[in-house]
Amino acid sequence: MAIWQLFTGGLTATTQSLANAGSLIGKINFPREALLFSAMGGVLFEFLLRSAMVLSVFAWYAMKPDSGLQVAWTVVFVPLLLVPLTLLTVGLGFASRSCTPSSAIRRRH
Repeated sequence: MAIWQLFTGGLTATTQSLANAGSLIGKINFPREALLFSAMGGVLFEFLLRSAMVLSVFAWYAMKPDSGLQVAWTVVFVPLLLVPLTLLTVGLGFASRSCTPSSAIRRRH
């Protein structure tokens, strides 16, 4: 569930980052990609917090002697699966940025 929320939250944040910063784009000259990366950084931070809470609950249950909870060694590959997902999300954010008309960005200020 947390991985799906990483994808949807990242896609929403990167899509809305340019529209929400319309007045900033008009006043300051900087690369617009910085807005996309900062939006995705916020979503990644939230994902890490959520994952830490879930992992702490799993660890607590795994320490109980009668829980029956076993962790497979393949769990070490989960961070490797998150890299392509994050790159896909940022890539779709870049694609949605190119579909956003510049008049919609400037209209928001």
